[in-house]
Amino acid sequence: MLYNRTISDVVFSFNAGAIDSERQLYGKQYLTFDIRTQNAKGELIEMRTIDNVVVCPDGNSVRASFYQDKQCQVGNISLNSLLSYRKTYDLDDWSTIIITIRHTQSQYQEPGFSQKLELVLQRRVKFDIDISFPGGLLTKYKGESSFTSFGGISLATLAQLSFYHPTKINKLRPYKVGAGFVALNAFNLSQESNVNRDLGIVVLGSVYPTRSDAKLTFPLYLGGGYLMNKRSLFFLFGPGIGIRL
Repeated sequence: MLYNRTISDVVFSFNAGAIDSERQLYGKQYLTFDIRTQNAKGELIEMRTIDNVVVCPDGNSVRASFYQDKQCQVGNISLNSLLSYRKTYDLDDWSTIIITIRHTQSQYQEPGFSQKLELVLQRRVKFDIDISFPGGLLTKYKGESSFTSFGGISLATLAQLSFYHPTKINKLRPYKVGAGFVALNAFNLSQESNVNRDLGIVVLGSVYPTRSDAKLTFPLYLGGGYLMNKRSLFFLFGPGIGIRL
């Protein structure tokens, strides 16, 4: 189950009235809870096992008088009361809670039932600060009819929003939208007078390769903004170099 909000708690409740019926008497249910929490990389955060949770039929059972036992579970069970290291509301994005509920084998002569639930803390959007090096940008200034020639390597610092795939776990879509600063031709060391070095406030969209394990990427930028020195609106388009640490 993908859940896109904070998980305040997970509560287990029991329908004691459904254990015994007129035709079938199942009696006390001895259950074991296996609980694992893990981070987005699949690394274990915490593991707990709770044995012999006894759920007894309610007072409507024809054998209710035989089920008077102080071990019978009364009320619900809170998952946060079982976790000691990190509660459900403290888990990071894309963490997973794995819960397995099964009959305690030592209490039965034949295999019982088992049910497993994986609860994933889904997120729709990711916010981060991205530093990349756009190179060979084509720029067009307001009032000019054509783009300039390819420029040198620039420096971009952007606050970006990334978007996760709605049906896949921790899988980013190949595009981002951000705003920030671009230092045009920041690494162009030529002393020629026609080198247009400037600092721009920009809004950029970028398209990234879909490989999630790539450390070196080559995004494609498209956007525009305002140049501080030239005091002009401008548009830009071109590739870049991104480094993922």
